[in-house]
Amino acid sequence: MKCYDAYFRDKTYDIYSVDIFDTLLLRKYQCEYYRFLEISKIFKRKLNIKKCVNSIWLARIEAARIAYYTFGNDQEKEPNITYIYKLMFDILDVNYDDDFLHSALELELSYESSVLSPNSNLVSFLSDRKKNGSSVIGISDMYLTSDSISRLISNILSGFQLDYLFSSADLNKSKRKGSLFPYVIDRLGIEDKKVIHCGDNYHSDYSMPIKFGIIGIYTPRSRLWQAANKLSNYRVMKRLGVL
Repeated sequence: MKCYDAYFRDKTYDIYSVDIFDTLLLRKYQCEYYRFLEISKIFKRKLNIKKCVNSIWLARIEAARIAYYTFGNDQEKEPNITYIYKLMFDILDVNYDDDFLHSALELELSYESSVLSPNSNLVSFLSDRKKNGSSVIGISDMYLTSDSISRLISNILSGFQLDYLFSSADLNKSKRKGSLFPYVIDRLGIEDKKVIHCGDNYHSDYSMPIKFGIIGIYTPRSRLWQAANKLSNYRVMKRLGVL
C-alpha cells in the first residue's frame, strides 16, 4: 500500500485533487474487456437481449471505440455512457427508450459497486486533511457522469464525501486533452491556492496538471497488478476468439 504522506511530503495544501478509478476507488486486476464481458452477461439476462453474450460484448467494445474515436480530436466533446449505450444497442439492433437506457445504467452501476473497493490509505489520508481544513475534490476522465460516480463513492466509501466532483462525461472537457484542469481552476476560483493532484495516469494525472500550475503526483498501480491486468486482457480476448 502506498504511504500518501510520503507522496505529498507532509506538506499541507489548500486543495487535494484525486483521480477516481484506480486511485480513490480500486479495481481488481481484471481488465476493462473483462468488465465489459461480465456486464454483457448481465445485460443479456436482465434486459432480455436475444443476442449472444459474445455479440453484446463486441458491440460494447465497438461502441466505446467509435465514441472515443469520434470525439478524439474534438476539444469540446467527450463521450458519456448514454451515447455509448445508444451506439451499442444500435449495433445490436435492439430497440431502446429512456427507461431501457436507465435500466442498463443501473445494472452497470450495481456491477461496478460489487467489484470496486476503497483505497483505504488514501481515504484515511484525505479524511485527515479535510479535518485540518483542506478541500478534497475529484477529477475523472470517465464516461460515467458525476452523479453516477458520486453514487459509487457513497456505496463504497461510507462516510466519505468529496467537496466537488468533476467528470469529463458532464463537461465535455478532459484531463488528457488539457481542457478540464483550467475549467476546474476557473470554476472554483483557485488560481492563488496551493493545489495538488494525484492519479494513476502519467499523462493525465501528472503531466497535464503541472502544465496548468497544479502539482502532479503519479500514483500508478503496482507492477504486479499491471501484469495481472494485461494477462486478464489476453485471456478474455483469446477466450472469445478475438486473438
